[in-house]
Amino acid sequence: MQARTQLCDRCSCIEFKRWNELPEKVDDALAELIPATTEKLTTKERRQHTRSTEKIAERTRFHVKSALALNGEYKNIRGGKHKAAWLERQKALSQENDIHEDNYIVYLDHLSDIQDDRAQKVNGRRREQIKQKLIDLGWGDELEAQGHAPAIFNELRWSHHMDACDELTPEEWDSIKADLATLMHRSQRNRIIRQKAAYIRQSLDANLLPAYSAWVVSQLPNSIIPSLGELVMTEDFLPIIEMASLNEDVPNGMIQRAIAQIPELAVAWRNTIDDFLLDLVRQSSVYAGTEISKEVLSYASTLFVCLCCGDPVTYPSVIVHRCLRKTRRTMLYSREEKVSKKKKTAGIDLVTLSPPQHGPDISIVDLAHGSFYPRVWQPLSSEESMLQFHTSGYYHTVSILNMRGMELTTSMERMVDLNPYVECLCKCYHSTLKKGRPGRKVMRWMRAPGELIWGGPHSSEPLQMDRITSLPKPSIEVLPNEILFDLSETIFDNAGSSYRDLLAFALTCKDFFEPAMSVMWRDLDQFGFRPIVSCLPRDAVETRREAKPDPLIHVIGSLYVPGRRPDYSLRLLRQIRAEDFKRAYFYGSFVRKLHGNSAPPALVEELCRHVKGSRPQKPLFPKLKALTIDAGDFAGEAKLPRLLMGSGAHCLETVSIDYSGYNPAQDYRSMWTNLSTFFQPSQTSIKSFEIEAWDSLKEHGQLAIKPFTIHYCKFVEKLKNLTSLELDGITIDRQFFRHVATLMQLESLGFWPSRVDMSVLEESNKDKYFPSLRTLALYTNDYASIVGLQNYFKDVPLKTLKHVQHGSGSSAGFTDYINSFQVGRWCETVTAIGLIVFPTIYDAELATQDLLMVNSISEGLGGFKELQRIRINPAGVDPADPQFFARAAKAFPRLNKLDIGNDLIDPLELPPFSYFISHLSDIPHIDQFAVVVDATKLPSEQEQGHLKPHPNLGVIRVSDSIISRRDVKTIISLFRRFLPNVKRIVASQRVQGMAFSDFDEYSTLWEEVERGLQ
Repeated sequence: MQARTQLCDRCSCIEFKRWNELPEKVDDALAELIPATTEKLTTKERRQHTRSTEKIAERTRFHVKSALALNGEYKNIRGGKHKAAWLERQKALSQENDIHEDNYIVYLDHLSDIQDDRAQKVNGRRREQIKQKLIDLGWGDELEAQGHAPAIFNELRWSHHMDACDELTPEEWDSIKADLATLMHRSQRNRIIRQKAAYIRQSLDANLLPAYSAWVVSQLPNSIIPSLGELVMTEDFLPIIEMASLNEDVPNGMIQRAIAQIPELAVAWRNTIDDFLLDLVRQSSVYAGTEISKEVLSYASTLFVCLCCGDPVTYPSVIVHRCLRKTRRTMLYSREEKVSKKKKTAGIDLVTLSPPQHGPDISIVDLAHGSFYPRVWQPLSSEESMLQFHTSGYYHTVSILNMRGMELTTSMERMVDLNPYVECLCKCYHSTLKKGRPGRKVMRWMRAPGELIWGGPHSSEPLQMDRITSLPKPSIEVLPNEILFDLSETIFDNAGSSYRDLLAFALTCKDFFEPAMSVMWRDLDQFGFRPIVSCLPRDAVETRREAKPDPLIHVIGSLYVPGRRPDYSLRLLRQIRAEDFKRAYFYGSFVRKLHGNSAPPALVEELCRHVKGSRPQKPLFPKLKALTIDAGDFAGEAKLPRLLMGSGAHCLETVSIDYSGYNPAQDYRSMWTNLSTFFQPSQTSIKSFEIEAWDSLKEHGQLAIKPFTIHYCKFVEKLKNLTSLELDGITIDRQFFRHVATLMQLESLGFWPSRVDMSVLEESNKDKYFPSLRTLALYTNDYASIVGLQNYFKDVPLKTLKHVQHGSGSSAGFTDYINSFQVGRWCETVTAIGLIVFPTIYDAELATQDLLMVNSISEGLGGFKELQRIRINPAGVDPADPQFFARAAKAFPRLNKLDIGNDLIDPLELPPFSYFISHLSDIPHIDQFAVVVDATKLPSEQEQGHLKPHPNLGVIRVSDSIISRRDVKTIISLFRRFLPNVKRIVASQRVQGMAFSDFDEYSTLWEEVERGLQ
């Protein structure tokens, strides 16, 4: 037997913990014996194939009680042989448990299959009983016509009558037979309608459709003609439809006479619509009692309002308006659904429940509509009003015509061609409830009627013409291109905007197009080559995507709208010609940042062939400034780097080479040889160079980068303007430091000091002390081994010192390491010290904090007089220590930002919020404060009597907070009293989760607090 239970999230985190979070150190040999559970990976993590296994291992949680019990028993065993024998016995027991669990699951599945088979057999017998009962009532012919699976059983498949696991009883049959007879009647009618509709469609396709298509082609372009459905609904075609529904042969003479009537029927159809619209115009207050002709319909002042959507429409486009010309998709049983249940059984003998003798009564019109679903102009047949004369639009258009000195009989075609800009100032465009003069609102004339306030009064004040309308054809070319580019950036950077908003802006005017595309296509780092693929003809390439493809907008070329980046493969359908690359070259000219790792090999082959054959060679990305590319792409022929960097490297400023996909079988010497050949000595535009090799080091060790230094120096010596160098996971030797010392312009440097031989530093050229270096990033997990590193950099005027800690390595010695820096100039210039932790349980970008995180404020840190930001680990704060913040104020006199919190700590384990707010006044010069607010730990009324208001604090950033709606008023009152200058509260989402399941609700509560403070 087995007993299973399920824990809630809170209890599961207590009962199960990660390996490094267990209460005591457990021997690694017991890992596979302890019951464990694993969290699922996200979609993004699953795509990272090289790290997916590692991620799963990082998230594995182990049962705490079992781990402690096994570890205690294992420690009590003496002798290696006894421990090995004990481990073997425990492994055997674990395997027996696994086998028992698997057998138990198989047994449960077998029981479930037996029950399913039994239920299926019973349901089969019940269906046969129901079928025989219906045959006895006289529905045998209908069941036979419906075939092997009668439609009635489809309608009963969710019924409780079919779910029962026993035989059909006479009492149950008496209770359901009336309803089943009704269903049979409905099923019969449905089948007959489908059969007759098929006959009608077959007859129309054979007899009428060719003649109708020939007549449509013979009409003038842009002609408005009736649909085939509207013609078929006339009296001349109904006899043909009726004969076709009976599957009878229609005489050829009847068909030819009906076809000959199509032109006359089309004219009559148009006249009917025109007369209907004229009646609407005559009923308006403008033309009441006036004799008018059809010419009035084509006037620019004649506008109609669609009562469905509220949009203004003109003649003749009103005939094809989307709301008025719809498909009449008559449901097969719509009439039955509207009548009572008693009338549904019309034609059925209510005593015997037998089928009707003459079959169901079906309308020819319903048959026709059910056959081809024709589009009809609905205002003619609708019982409700769908269209109305636009009186306000008439007066506004007349005012425009008068101001331009045009006749009132000006046609709509002339007005559409002119389409002037207008400034809308009358009350029809602005609410009278608003105080003051309404703001300037300029728009095209064709859009102006649609912006009218619905139901608003018409003002006698006329529309004023915009200055631009003095031009023969309105234009906006007076705006400089720089302003349009800034406008595009503003739209794109707006928090509420998206790529589609920017695309809509680009399509507004030809002058907007190029600036908007420059912003839209400048950064393809997260999209790779997908946008370039979307520019190729669809008959030349075929893509298979993991998700639904993003839409392509076919208005101005083929525009790529970025979305989620799925994995995809590309297959060439034909050889790509030179003209196929026109759009790719056009949009490629806007690209500034690119991630080259996702380039399909087939596309690279075609691009290389095309570029090689063109004279002169034209780069695909001539303005590329930042490139991330896989190291393996440089090996061998290096087609992709040659394509991206060969002749287009003049503007390149940032190069990042990724070793994450390192393959030991590839020749990396050829990589550096190829890389050196891509840059001429005169091409010195590269300012930032980065190599990411951390993942490769963990998997392959130093083999991945053994020949790095020699080839690197040959390559970098050409880059005279290099200002930033990041080497994550690279072993440094004497030759490297001797070369780096010559880079006098270097402003940012990052490397692994733990892999530097200190003797190398002592022998290096000490006259070269990096006079331009402002940022130093040190990648390490062991601070105690590099205390002497500051001797080499002691005279460097740094501004930022970052420490990047990978994994869960120990930070022991960090304080001593910081204290040792006091011997140099660093303490006089550094304004920010960052301990950037990359925990194994989080993504790196989520855990990055550009702040110093300390467990305590030691006296040695006081040397950093310029330090402005600090982050304090609350786990090291003793609530009984009243001098903690006082020491921080003394140590950092220019401190203006203080963070209390740590993403690795549970908010429930923090000191009470009352402790922080009690001593915050000890640092009077800070203006920004970040803290975890736990509403359950607010200061009591007695504690509030000892608190002091903070004089300068203006911004509070809250995260990982525990707050509910009932706490809002309490927090507002507390902040007003002791934090009177706080006007802004920024709520951030915690990394591991939240106290609320919905972050929107969480942030809304803090918005209410912020509004209450204002």
